[in-house]
Amino acid sequence: MRAGIYARVSSLGQADRFSIPGQLALCRRFAQERGWEIGGEYIDAGASAFSDKAADRPEWTRLLDAVRAKQLDVIIVAALDRWARRLRLSLESLDTLRRNDVAFVSISENLDFSTPSASSPSVSLADWQSSTAPIKDAR
Repeated sequence: MRAGIYARVSSLGQADRFSIPGQLALCRRFAQERGWEIGGEYIDAGASAFSDKAADRPEWTRLLDAVRAKQLDVIIVAALDRWARRLRLSLESLDTLRRNDVAFVSISENLDFSTPSASSPSVSLADWQSSTAPIKDAR
């Protein structure tokens, strides 16, 4: 399988705690353990996951373009909040993955939709994000 890795920090202060190199290393190791080929790494530094504007997250947009072009089979993120923080944005982007037969893995939350027995990522992520929405994020 060809894996796309997405890593993001929204501020320079966050880079110390959730470093891009740390996220990439975790995702690369996960892909290697599965025997997956890295088809691309997409890095947005200084980009908020709250933004609905594609221009604010150019690498995320490029990753979704690669999904639509059938260049990837699975997306790996170190943590779900690196992907998106708004439920609507999460569901819309995951629907794009589903329509293009691309799986999704979020390592920190142990969400792995790359196996045939996996449930729908949209339902599982909606449940997860709804339960964490009231929690103020310290990041």
